[in-house]
Amino acid sequence: MFWEIFKFEILYRIKRPATYAYFGIMLLMCFLFISTDAIQIGGSVGMVFKNSPFVIYRTVLVMNIFAALICSAIMGVPVFRDFDHQIHEIYYTTPVSKRAYWFGRFAGSYVVTVLVLCGMLAGIFLGTLMPWVDAARIAPFNWAAYWQPFVQSILPNAFILGSLFFISGALSRSMLVIYIQGIVFLVLYLISNTLIGDVDNSYTAALLDPLGLNSFGYITRYWTPSEKNTQLISLVSVIGLNRLLWVGVASVLFLLAYRWFSFSAAAPVLFGWFRKNRQATTATPAAVAAHGNFLTGVQPVYNTAAVITQWWAVTRFELVSILKSVPFLAIVFLGVFNLVINLLYANRLYGVQTLPVTSTMAQTATDTFSLFMIIILVFYTGELVWRERSVRISQISDALPIRQNTLLAGKFTAMVVVLALLQLVVMFTAIIMQAIQGYYHFDPAMYLNALFVRDLWSFVVWVCFAFAVHTLANNKFAGHGIVILLAILNSIVFRVMGWWHNLYLIGGSPSVTLSEMNGFGHFLTPTLWFGAYWLIFGAIMLLIASNWWVRSAETGFGARLRQVRLAKSAQNKLALPVLAGLFVLCGGFIYYNTNILNTYEGKKTSELNSVNYEKQYKQYENTPQPRIQRVLTDVAIYPNERQLHIKGSYVLKNTGLQPIDTLVYQLYNNRHLQQTNITVSVPLQPVLKDTLQGFYVFKMPEPLLPGDSMQMNFEYRLVNKGFENDGGSTDIVYNGTFFNNSYMPLLGYQPDAELTDPDLRRKYKLPQRPRLYAMADTTRYSNQNYLSGNTADWIHYQTTVSTSADQIAIAPGYLQKEWTENNRRYFKYSMDSKILNFYSFLSARYEVKKDKWNDVNIEIYYHKGHNYNIDKMIDAIKRTLTYCTTWFGPYQHKQVRILEFPRYASFAQSFPNTIPYSEGIGFVLDIDPENDIDMTCYITSHEVAHQWWGHQVVGAPVQGATVMSESLAQYTALMVMQQQFGKNKMSKFLRYELDRYLRARGAEREKEQPLLLNENQQYIHYQKGSLSMYALQDLIGEQATNTGIRNYLNRFKFSGPPYSNAYQFYHELMAQTPDTLKNNVEDLFARITLFDNQCRDAQYEKTPDGNYLLRLKLTTRKLYADSLGQEQEAKLLNEWIEVGAVNNKEVIFSKRVHVTQPDWEVTFTLPQLPEKAGIDPLHKIIDRNLDDNLKTPVAQE
Repeated sequence: MFWEIFKFEILYRIKRPATYAYFGIMLLMCFLFISTDAIQIGGSVGMVFKNSPFVIYRTVLVMNIFAALICSAIMGVPVFRDFDHQIHEIYYTTPVSKRAYWFGRFAGSYVVTVLVLCGMLAGIFLGTLMPWVDAARIAPFNWAAYWQPFVQSILPNAFILGSLFFISGALSRSMLVIYIQGIVFLVLYLISNTLIGDVDNSYTAALLDPLGLNSFGYITRYWTPSEKNTQLISLVSVIGLNRLLWVGVASVLFLLAYRWFSFSAAAPVLFGWFRKNRQATTATPAAVAAHGNFLTGVQPVYNTAAVITQWWAVTRFELVSILKSVPFLAIVFLGVFNLVINLLYANRLYGVQTLPVTSTMAQTATDTFSLFMIIILVFYTGELVWRERSVRISQISDALPIRQNTLLAGKFTAMVVVLALLQLVVMFTAIIMQAIQGYYHFDPAMYLNALFVRDLWSFVVWVCFAFAVHTLANNKFAGHGIVILLAILNSIVFRVMGWWHNLYLIGGSPSVTLSEMNGFGHFLTPTLWFGAYWLIFGAIMLLIASNWWVRSAETGFGARLRQVRLAKSAQNKLALPVLAGLFVLCGGFIYYNTNILNTYEGKKTSELNSVNYEKQYKQYENTPQPRIQRVLTDVAIYPNERQLHIKGSYVLKNTGLQPIDTLVYQLYNNRHLQQTNITVSVPLQPVLKDTLQGFYVFKMPEPLLPGDSMQMNFEYRLVNKGFENDGGSTDIVYNGTFFNNSYMPLLGYQPDAELTDPDLRRKYKLPQRPRLYAMADTTRYSNQNYLSGNTADWIHYQTTVSTSADQIAIAPGYLQKEWTENNRRYFKYSMDSKILNFYSFLSARYEVKKDKWNDVNIEIYYHKGHNYNIDKMIDAIKRTLTYCTTWFGPYQHKQVRILEFPRYASFAQSFPNTIPYSEGIGFVLDIDPENDIDMTCYITSHEVAHQWWGHQVVGAPVQGATVMSESLAQYTALMVMQQQFGKNKMSKFLRYELDRYLRARGAEREKEQPLLLNENQQYIHYQKGSLSMYALQDLIGEQATNTGIRNYLNRFKFSGPPYSNAYQFYHELMAQTPDTLKNNVEDLFARITLFDNQCRDAQYEKTPDGNYLLRLKLTTRKLYADSLGQEQEAKLLNEWIEVGAVNNKEVIFSKRVHVTQPDWEVTFTLPQLPEKAGIDPLHKIIDRNLDDNLKTPVAQE
């Protein structure tokens, strides 16, 4: 009988249109992912081919998350279907064995599921054949690239998911339980995804993921573009263990379920409570609401009081039914469990937990739990619509004396109350987690704003929409499918494709980042307007659902249309046009604000603006311009109005050798400017005025001769009118304004406005664009540095800044005067020496803490209550000033100021003697001094070091320019940390830097460069810069390294054109390097060098004096990589490599060994037996596999 049931199941599925729809969905989605660049789920970026083994495998794995829904629809219902159609008793009385029934149903459904999931591979293949796909992004066909994900992902995942869906459907005979099974998988994936961000937990997270996506990510995390294009996945890895683990778990559960399965009409005892739950809810809300109308001798009353009574009865019944539902409680439990994990682990920086301040907790809580809110509202709204028909008493309930709009209103109210209660659960969970972590500065108002003002109404709109869809679709599963599909399109697909106007994204509103400093900020107004707009839409959906509500045995479209026409009352006839009118009026007002008062740019429009800018104005890129010599500004900040009034002047000088006859300048934020008035002290003739792009060109009748100067005066207001689709800029805010000199006129053509993505440039037929000019391009040294561009060299600077009476306004410079006038505070700042044309303005309600280092004033401007790490910042400032002045030379200023700004961005940035610092990083880190990296010390030291590296010396805008700024700031911070915490503490930080560098190599969009030639590639100048500079000082010594750095600084300190380059810096380092080590330094700076170190064996024997003699057998391979990551092994080794021993993650012994052969041995004696011993215990070497570097010593045989 097995074969008969097996064949029947396959034939049944083949005849079902849904099977082909599922296959088509898989095919279409993968086809779109491959054939377009709108959505990237496979990692096809930069030089990685669209049909590479990596991209195909990852696309299949990501699609498995969505495929779980299809798997549940196929695998969850074979046994449930027999009960739902009430034919199970026929099966159980025929000579069909339990084994044949169980395995036949499963096997047939499994085969169909596998075939449906193969639609993914078909879609990927077809996508590569499309003529509009860039041929440069397609590799030759490789059948193994398709076969491998089929064998390693589709087959096992179909079995893992299918087994558990089949089990839950067979044992519970409840669709909701099947859905919950899928949610369990989702939670496991989300938790593993949260944990994998921490290098200490990444292996565990890779095993935890039942779908294998994080296992794949763990294996390929360090793959280069070349490896992604060619390499296949080996099962002899964590992904093999993951597959074996979860297939094993699924197999065991499948066999246990077979044993538990009762081949009878009764549900097994283990799941008896589901049956009990169903029996307890056979009453219907309509019956409950109408119960009182059947008392003998009582005349029914249908007045307002009766309607309210019925509405409340329905609401109470539905509410209690949902809240007592075991599936509902299970979903909530899973959601809260996932929420707790995220609150504990999500907000980490290099493994350091952020303090549980309310803004962070509320943001994390809402972002994490929103998915579960969607899941609950989607499925339970469907259950509310279909409850009476699901238990087959709809004809009875339809005849009861309760209006359908009353019935719908009660169901709707119950669902809204459920969502509100869930929001309260989220809030109290977050507050409890704050208390558990010892934080008691709760802010209930921020939680309420985030959960109810910002989020709840959006969920309510989706409830309304789901009611309408289920009513119109008149098919439960089609209703669920439509709502889920639109939710995916709405939240992911449309936004990624650049369709991000909230007027057509259901429940759309500006994304709000919560801030302790600025609270909800200026986002409240657009949030309320979009909320009103979409709630009106929701009311229209409810009206449609009420009119089309199924309330008879005739459920066809024609019958329901007649019902709608007959049921139309005067109120119904009036309601729809009134609501539609309000909807249009509200939408019109929003459109007026977002598209008329402000400019809305979709993705395509933004790209075209950049293309047009380059095509029209590239001709002016090399037009000589005068240089800014002096800047005088008067900036009035109006925080409450979010406005600026800027007045200022430039002194411009022709520093070149030829006369200048053209003046070109650019105004950014042009659409917000009013009353613009720009004058120049010499006659000008307008050539071009592009007010849209803010680009202006003037001709000088009398050219500006070399050495001559002129003055440019400017005045304008920047006004944020109405509100924008995305909420608007976060530069000028109520509390925590922070903007820089890009708000001032910029001289010349601005290359930063061009498209930089190589694929987009090919798409628009633009020439290739270098990220930075070649090192050999000496023409770029003559008049540009990489911070100020072609605008200025070193300038004199003075400003007056005013703000509201309750705030402090700050700009670089020394405070000359402070006064209050017309209820506004004024501050005058002036620099006593020249600075780069790079300055900022800040305004907020600050607390101030002051200190002093020698004759340098230290000031920390912080938000009240954010004083947790201020002492650490002050200490880091002092240590950095001490280190830099000792080794590199004097500090050029008399003060250092750190100023907090809202967490709309998470960075710190160094301006002359002024360092804006995000509230989201160093201010609120919860640093464990025993186990954590002191990230506050690191960030602070890095930014203070920029007062030397970037503000005393700056390179030309050519390859390698950021080595002398970012890499040297990284090095300085590392040495300050090492001086304070010791070498052992550096190990963890270096491991994070190594992990980030190796991961980022695989995401390279063009080509990886050696450190010396890096093209402003952050993973190179930050992460590799840290590793290389730290290795350099370890190789040649800290004194020699610092001497070379100091010599470079002394040679180019405060120098103007021609600016220095990385080769000149490198020359000073090589001058301090012994000849025997110069090749090693070249490996660090001039090549892409990696190592593959391994401890093959570690043995020990106890010596007569009680010590332990350790013998290590080690292997070292040195590899050189090209720009795509293709590796070639070095023929010769001449390395100095550290070996050591570790106890409790602390290095208790280390020594350097000269290595000249790939296989080598070393012995050393220790007074105690270490936990592990091996090679490079402090992670100083760029090694792609650290897991085999250390071994636990075993006794020598």
